[in-house]
Amino acid sequence: LFYLDVTFKRTGASLNYKAEAPAAESAPTAARATASAPAAAAARVRHDDEALLWAARLNLTPDNLVNTSKAVMGVNVDKVSPAQREIMGSDQHRAVAQARKPSAGLTPPRDLATKPGQRFILDGFGPIAVPSPLDGAVYMMHAVDEFSGWGYVAAVRVHDVDAWIGFIRHFTLDAKTHGLEPRSLRVDRAPEFTSPDFRRRCEELGALVELTSRERHEAVGKAEKNNDTLTRSAETMLLRSGAHREWFIAARCYAQYILNRSAIAPNRQTRYQRYLNKVPDLARRAPHFFGSTVSVIEDVHGPKGSTAAPRASVGRLVGIADSSYLVARADRSVVHQAAVTVLNESSLVRAGLRSNLVTAETGSQTLFDAAPAAPHPPPPPPAAQPPPSLIQLPLRARVEVLWENKDD
Repeated sequence: LFYLDVTFKRTGASLNYKAEAPAAESAPTAARATASAPAAAAARVRHDDEALLWAARLNLTPDNLVNTSKAVMGVNVDKVSPAQREIMGSDQHRAVAQARKPSAGLTPPRDLATKPGQRFILDGFGPIAVPSPLDGAVYMMHAVDEFSGWGYVAAVRVHDVDAWIGFIRHFTLDAKTHGLEPRSLRVDRAPEFTSPDFRRRCEELGALVELTSRERHEAVGKAEKNNDTLTRSAETMLLRSGAHREWFIAARCYAQYILNRSAIAPNRQTRYQRYLNKVPDLARRAPHFFGSTVSVIEDVHGPKGSTAAPRASVGRLVGIADSSYLVARADRSVVHQAAVTVLNESSLVRAGLRSNLVTAETGSQTLFDAAPAAPHPPPPPPAAQPPPSLIQLPLRARVEVLWENKDD
């Protein structure tokens, strides 16, 4: 008795099959199957499985993925099976970034804020060796709400007082539009923060400046921890997408967007919910992979079949801003799109897995233990065709007759 495991390609043009004979299984084969039980379990997990996809999108561990699923809308992952855990742990792209995680982080002081929006911790990042292709930025500015952990981020070309005041004016105004009241800003002793002009202009915006003690970086530890998380997440994004280092700042901005919508382990709430008192809906605008290939519908296009002005073009997803996706096209222009169609998200998930977890075909949806392909047997020789019957010969056909005399 043979069992056929049939898999169609997405094109439907060909059919692959494999035959197994369980009754005739040899002892070495049975031992090998027993030894690879976890891999066999992983073989039953689809590479577009929702748990694998969301764990890679949000850069979460299996346990935190379940917590986030309970804290947001649009993610339906109630539990993670052992097979899914094994595959998530084999993600090479995440392993490289996680290896850079410091063994012991800074211990931040006790939070003094009693509600969101009261107190923000500021910290800078940069400069980056390669400017961002989006706006030429080489620095980043961060503001982390002490109560909720919500983070604001801005990419800038310079790191002076004017740039910081513009950033502070932006996020304090945003906080006030949500009914929050920013009161104080905690900063370290960077030159731009110790300037009297900086303190005066912050007080004009209604926020007091709190300088940390000299050489006491743990006072801004929450912002520095946020910075470290964004850096490792951005490195994972670049590794997964194969994007150049110039997209590092754009990836860190996108990582902040995702981090704000991920659950915090102790209370199982997202930073978004703790800051805005609303549950985020990730189904409305899914955080697809940074650098994934997407299809964009052009606003201005030519006639059908036009190659100079096509109706749709292909670009790369490089962020989310102002309730729209940021898509970088081949000419390096960036457009805002309300919706995109992702073309290669599943293949990016598959690319980070161990070499023994691959897909059977490009269009196949099943992971299995890769085995060396069996050589195809040579085609059989063509069978000898019998001579045509005399009845089938055309009229006046020439026929050669060989006569054999058995008596000779």
